Amino acid sequence: MHGRKLKSLAIVAVATTALLVWAMRPAAAPRESGAMQRDIYVWQRAWGDDVKQAVRERGKAFGNVVVLAGQVSWEPAWGAGTGKDMHPRIVRVGVDWPAVKACGAGVGVAIRIGEFGGDSSPGAVDHAAAGECLAELAGSILGEAKSAGVEVGELQIDFDAAESKLEAYRRWVAAIKRRAGKTPVVITALPSWLGAPGFEDLAREAGGYVLQVHSFERPSLNERMTLCDPAAARAAVEKAGRISMPFRVALPTYGYFVAFDAGGKYLGLSAEGRAAQWPGGSVVREVRAQAEEMAELVRGWMEDRPAAMRGVIWYRMPMAADGLNWRWLTLAAVMDGRRPVGGVRAEARVAEDGVVNVELVNAGEADEVLDRAVIASAAGGVESADGVGQFGVVWGGTEARFAPVGKVMLEAGERVVVGWIRPQRGEEVRVDVEK
Repeated sequence: MHGRKLKSLAIVAVATTALLVWAMRPAAAPRESGAMQRDIYVWQRAWGDDVKQAVRERGKAFGNVVVLAGQVSWEPAWGAGTGKDMHPRIVRVGVDWPAVKACGAGVGVAIRIGEFGGDSSPGAVDHAAAGECLAELAGSILGEAKSAGVEVGELQIDFDAAESKLEAYRRWVAAIKRRAGKTPVVITALPSWLGAPGFEDLAREAGGYVLQVHSFERPSLNERMTLCDPAAARAAVEKAGRISMPFRVALPTYGYFVAFDAGGKYLGLSAEGRAAQWPGGSVVREVRAQAEEMAELVRGWMEDRPAAMRGVIWYRMPMAADGLNWRWLTLAAVMDGRRPVGGVRAEARVAEDGVVNVELVNAGEADEVLDRAVIASAAGGVESADGVGQFGVVWGGTEARFAPVGKVMLEAGERVVVGWIRPQRGEEVRVDVEK
């Protein structure tokens, strides 16, 4: 009798323990689906006409347009060393506030802070002074926007702090918040911060953050180069979702030229074309944000994501003069979680004196790398033909074949002349892209 009773008590104890363990398990992070907030950065330092036009015409497609308004770098005082002698060098961006005001979206301003080197990096001797300097800059930028009649909905701080300095960074953020008043302060965060000591306190001090899942690590010549690894981005978002703080995800739209010397040594990168200082014989590679991969990420998050993820902020707004960035048609498709549609075709346009121009038109939504020839034919024969730009020609009989020299990038919406053909007796010219 005693044995059966002890056995029963033991079973009850085990069951109770199991129930307590089950009850005390971490609750699964809430999930969400459906449309997300879509924001965008304007990171140009010079506001030319193309920037103003893009902000005015495209801003209304976004919840928020976040403009770079100031940059801070840290330099030693003349003749001094490091540490307490580090001084800020501040560069203000000449934001066109009337264009921003007219954009039809919420407005954010961003301050980019460079690496804070030396013994005081940050959190040592000069931490308080540096924080007050940044707070003063933030207050000045917000005051400038207010004077222009622009209501700023958020102030973003973009600073890649060392993981060991997140607590010190939190104190900077607290100083900036005091100066910002009612304007919410948001930080950008790296995926590596998510498990670091001090990050949750930093995020709570700010009240929200942007998880930047795009970056560029120094590559070797023969490895695949990428700006955003989709698998790593998904993992980072899931990890961030377990922290009970709202966040957005920053995704890339841009590209770089990357150069190596003849021996494969990394020389540098450029966001504005091939750098003049790269020596002759350099090997230049192009790395771009992959629209198909980014569309798949967006589509997946629209179907299922952590509830703490509030949306995506794109880096950066398409501009007419920004050749290493997506075109607007590409971004519009990707924001909807849709793979951009291709649409390259050849056209013949009659010019003067019986000459017919042969043209390529990208009527699709994505940039296309063209490595195929364009065939032009005239039933009565070809009298003469020539290639234009990056296209050479071989002709004879009833055909002219216009072939690209290397790979030619044709941007979404772009039209280029690849050459011309003069048919015999004014015959009609038929053109097509080689299969």
